[in-house]
Amino acid sequence: VGTPHPEAPKDFGWVLMAKPGDVQKSLRDKTGIHTGGPRFFDIFENGKPLVKLQKTLPPNKHNNKLFAELVALKLAIAASATEHTALGFGELVYDDTVTALAGFNGKKIKEIFAQASAAMTAKSGDANLYYQIVRKLNEAFAGPLDTVSFATATVLKGVKDLTEVPFLRIDEGAVIARITPVERKYADVPDVFELAQNYPNPFNPTTTIQFILPEDAIVTLKVYNILGQEVATLANKELFTEGMNEVEFDAGKLASGIYFYQLTAEGVGENAQKFSQVKKMVLMK
Repeated sequence: VGTPHPEAPKDFGWVLMAKPGDVQKSLRDKTGIHTGGPRFFDIFENGKPLVKLQKTLPPNKHNNKLFAELVALKLAIAASATEHTALGFGELVYDDTVTALAGFNGKKIKEIFAQASAAMTAKSGDANLYYQIVRKLNEAFAGPLDTVSFATATVLKGVKDLTEVPFLRIDEGAVIARITPVERKYADVPDVFELAQNYPNPFNPTTTIQFILPEDAIVTLKVYNILGQEVATLANKELFTEGMNEVEFDAGKLASGIYFYQLTAEGVGENAQKFSQVKKMVLMK
């Protein structure tokens, strides 16, 4: 979501969620779901500018309903192109009599997404209007979740016919996008759990904690002071995906000193593994 600007990362922000767990973490965290008013990629919840590439964007970091709706719309477009849902969703054309949204008439759903996504980074236009149109598209075919197929490939049943959605129509000349999933390669999946040393260390006031998972796992990551008292919970029984993961720790409200961070992880596969490790870090203000 957003437009990559690697040539000027200090001026623009965008989000690239490379793994399913990144999407889950971006939509829901320990504080709940996104409930904040629609806005562009302006600032984080701590008041700092939202710039550079973000791998996840959970509500406690940037609480923004427009971002959450854009993620949902992108998933719906991709689900259609991969035939998990009916083909052609992204190519449907929006046409309606709602005056406030008339500027989107004649545009395909995927074009509306692209326009709104670019606006997130450029911070241009009306965030409330983008929220209205994106949410309207997300709700167009909403309904109870059921499957046509699950054993070999997940295919979801439709809950509405296109004739029941008066503001969408087929473009007979449109080329329907299809995505053929790339076969997943497991050669680079790590064999063991690993908790890395935070970096930088010593730090002031933020640092990054990385950990490697050999499988998808439920993770708890907590920080303790030298007396063994818990001072921060960075992840509380949250799902993280296999491979390299990282969490940022902001110790701006803590005093200088030695702290310990503990990772506890339990795999979710058939042969689930358990792991726990503690490492030391130094906050120096």
